Amino acid sequence: MVGAIVLALVTRQIDQALGSRGRRLPALLDRGDAEDLRTLVGTVAGASISTLALVLSLTMVVLTIASTQFGPRLVRTFLRSRATKWTISAFTGLFVFSLLVLDSTSSVSGEGEAYVPSVGGSLVLVGALVAVGCLVWYVEDIASSIQLPSVVAAVVADMHAAVEEIRRDALVAGSGAHAAAFAQQWEEVRSSVESDGAALVTGSSGYVQLIERDQIVRAATGANAVVEVLVRPGDFVVCGEMIARVYPGSALGALASVCAHHIDVGRHRTLDQDLQMAVDQVVEMALRALSPAINDTFTGLTCLDWLSDALVTLARTPLDLTRFGDESGSIRLVERPHSFAGIVHSAYEKIRQSGVDNPAVTIRLMESIARVARVVDDPDGRAALAEEADTCFHVSAPTHAPYDRADLSDRYLEVCAILRSVPVVAADGLAPGDTVDRDRADGAARRASERREPDGPTGAR
Repeated sequence: MVGAIVLALVTRQIDQALGSRGRRLPALLDRGDAEDLRTLVGTVAGASISTLALVLSLTMVVLTIASTQFGPRLVRTFLRSRATKWTISAFTGLFVFSLLVLDSTSSVSGEGEAYVPSVGGSLVLVGALVAVGCLVWYVEDIASSIQLPSVVAAVVADMHAAVEEIRRDALVAGSGAHAAAFAQQWEEVRSSVESDGAALVTGSSGYVQLIERDQIVRAATGANAVVEVLVRPGDFVVCGEMIARVYPGSALGALASVCAHHIDVGRHRTLDQDLQMAVDQVVEMALRALSPAINDTFTGLTCLDWLSDALVTLARTPLDLTRFGDESGSIRLVERPHSFAGIVHSAYEKIRQSGVDNPAVTIRLMESIARVARVVDDPDGRAALAEEADTCFHVSAPTHAPYDRADLSDRYLEVCAILRSVPVVAADGLAPGDTVDRDRADGAARRASERREPDGPTGAR
């Protein structure tokens, strides 16, 4: 709107300058007399405000559908659409600019001559063409954005962006030398001044949304102190709860306001630095799809596929490097590390519980676990994957038909071979306590592949 007002004032000055000099306008800018210009601009103004109302109504319908089908937390994913923002801005600005041009048009001025803002009228016509282009872009974007693969991919892309931010952070202890040095410094800090650490409490209740590391590190460097943040983005805190500790305690006065200002607490969770949030959003979509009211198996399988991609990316990312230092190599900030094992349980646990009676879901879940297990080196992460595989097979297999149970058994043996774990229940003739060799696992995987249908979800018979 501000741009439209400024543009109207500028074009009015240009029209007045051209009129005062008596210059003849090019044919391309000639919009006819005052009445012709009023008809053109009035038509564009009426059409723009009508189209704007239609766009807003359609946006609200899409948000309602997205909230119902994908979950209310995904509404902000649609609100971030550039097509929606540009389209609403284009039609709003066009309407305001048209009103100002229409208001400046007069049949007879104070000197007895008509004033026709031909430059402004020409820009109204150009703006209408641009707005129509934005409308086409908006319709195409809305049609593609409400499709489930696009929604899930967008959410996982946010998660990948958060992971890449961790990798790119210049302050994180990315190398082995820095990691070891920071770990040693942190042990020295805790052993020497642990009793002198001062607690920092939050002044409001809500979810931790963002920890601005650069500012905290800069302030801690100036105070020659170390800040230990006890919460992670996504944690809920109540007013008066301890969220950080400052070493030594004498530096609390200099760092209290800085830490309180740069540890953002809000009413809702965000995707900034909150890896768990992205996983929870995909899981929420899967749970809604697998609910009895919707019963959309294909959507659940799509969510599991993208969860596999996200977990593989996380498995290759050092999530335990949460000690940050200044340019001199001194440790200044310590955060709680993310737990890959916890993220694994969050990704699979609820989907397994909702799809326990669905062979397609349990078989695809076991395939997802096998895919992730191939790239995980963390012992805790491998133990979490083995636990999820054991639980999935133990709970789901007895409820399946023999053919589906055989499919699930073969994939379960494959997971056990990858993780070199021992099955907790008999599977495909394997007694509890027997070891799983690679040849047998490969044979199970080959039989599972032969059972897959060329079309349709795996295990859906």
